[in-house]
Amino acid sequence: GPAPQPLAAILLDYVRDASHFDDWIPDTVEARALDGPSADDRIYYVRSGLPWPVKDRDMIYRLRASSDPAHPEQIVVSMEGMPDLLPQKDGVVRMAAVSGQWRFFERRGRTEIVLQMHLDPGGALPAALARRRIVGTPSRMLENLAVRFESGC
Repeated sequence: GPAPQPLAAILLDYVRDASHFDDWIPDTVEARALDGPSADDRIYYVRSGLPWPVKDRDMIYRLRASSDPAHPEQIVVSMEGMPDLLPQKDGVVRMAAVSGQWRFFERRGRTEIVLQMHLDPGGALPAALARRRIVGTPSRMLENLAVRFESGC
C-alpha cells in the first residue's frame, strides 16, 4: 500500500483544521476557517474566552505553509494577523497583532515542533491574567499537541 504519511504532515493537517482548535488552543470558544487562497494558505477566525469581567479576545490570522529548500525535511508555517479583515464584534476585543512561525521537522525518528509566536492582546488586561493566558498560550498549545501525538512528538 501507500507509504505512511510522515507525522509532520499529519500535524500540519491537524493544526490547520479549525474543528480541532478547541482541543489544543487554550480558551477557544469559537473557531472557524474563512476563505483562503489555497490549501496551503488559509485564514482563520478564533475567539478566546477570558474570565469576567475581562472581555473575550478574538483574532484573524493567516497560516501559510511552505517548504524551505535548504531544509527539505522541514515544513514551515508562517502566521500573520489580519485584524481588519472582519468587522469587530460588540463586547469582544480584537487582538491587535499576531505573528509567528511553526516548524515541523523529523529528527532521529521523532517529529519536533518549534513554535515562535507574538500576540498583542489589545486593550487593557490585568498583568497576571495577561501572563498566564496570553504569554502562556504557546507553551500550553505545544503541551496539548504533545499529549495528542505523544507516540511521535
